[in-house]
Amino acid sequence: MTHTERYLRAATRGLWGKERRTLHTELKGHIEVRIQELRLAGLSEEDAEGQALRELGGAAEVRTGMFGVHTLPRLGKGGLLGLMAVTLLVSTLPHSQAQVSSIFSTPGRYAPAAYVDFAQLQLELQKAGGKLTGTAAQPMVTLPGTPHSPSPVHTGPGLLRQEGRTYIPASAIMAALANTGADVQLRGWLNPTIQAGQTVIRLQTADPQVSTSLYGSTLSGDWELQNGALLNVRPSTFANQTVTFRGNVQEGQVYALALPSLSRWYASYEHGPQDLSGSVILNVAINVAQKGEVTFRIQEDVRFFKLRASVGEMQLALDPYRDLAPDKLVAWSPQRPAPATLLELKGRFGPGSYSVVSPQDVQRR
Repeated sequence: MTHTERYLRAATRGLWGKERRTLHTELKGHIEVRIQELRLAGLSEEDAEGQALRELGGAAEVRTGMFGVHTLPRLGKGGLLGLMAVTLLVSTLPHSQAQVSSIFSTPGRYAPAAYVDFAQLQLELQKAGGKLTGTAAQPMVTLPGTPHSPSPVHTGPGLLRQEGRTYIPASAIMAALANTGADVQLRGWLNPTIQAGQTVIRLQTADPQVSTSLYGSTLSGDWELQNGALLNVRPSTFANQTVTFRGNVQEGQVYALALPSLSRWYASYEHGPQDLSGSVILNVAINVAQKGEVTFRIQEDVRFFKLRASVGEMQLALDPYRDLAPDKLVAWSPQRPAPATLLELKGRFGPGSYSVVSPQDVQRR
């Protein structure tokens, strides 16, 4: 019996019939997805399995918590994964090597994102000669030698409180650091560092979804890439297929695959959903290259795509689809493949955040 099987047996003990089968299936699916993600991040099969089980917590605690979930009305699609994502807090390195805890979470109805521990970030900046002042809801960041300090950190609705700690969105920190006038550079994949001028912030995480969110935030200010489309950096747990490229990719380098979906944009307001007038959603999958290849998890509706040589060429091919009425939306197919680009990410916030990989330099496996 494998470690996963023993965990599933312990976590579902005390449940019967359909409830037990449902929980067993959802837990197993979540564990398998996490193992695959961690394998893609470079962990061995054994280490990935152990990491995935540790992230879920003790089987008894999961059984108690999930029993409460499964006695409530049925969760919506992705509900259990969203609920579990809030529990992920990984501590793998000594404090001297990685000072700021970072987690990936889904707070309430808001989009999944990476968060950093507010109190630890304050200490880290103080050691580097900077400051993080104010409350977690309205903080200000000051960096030594920057022309626009202090700079406000716009945390928006994404403040997260968990297990007695307060976390703020990592993307908000990236933007605030850049707004001080510092050159901001993100380096590494697992346990990445953010360098802003002479200040270095070390993040503590073994979750590739944190790195996905951080590198995705570096693309948020690139209007050429978005060009009227809704930019959506999707966590890998919300994708159901994989695609691999081999060729001129460098091991340890971070890459992104930008793929358009055709769907109406909607947002929920107090008086119901409101159409935001758009039909192109640019989904961005991000991963680090391993041994001459890079693998992405993507949605099934964009499995038919064709790489373009530039972002401008991709956007030109998308022009006919930008303002389609809901009843005119089409599905990508072998005859009508989605225009896509493969990007090499530079880890810079703002201009120069990526370069386009030529379609002639890689082959889809």
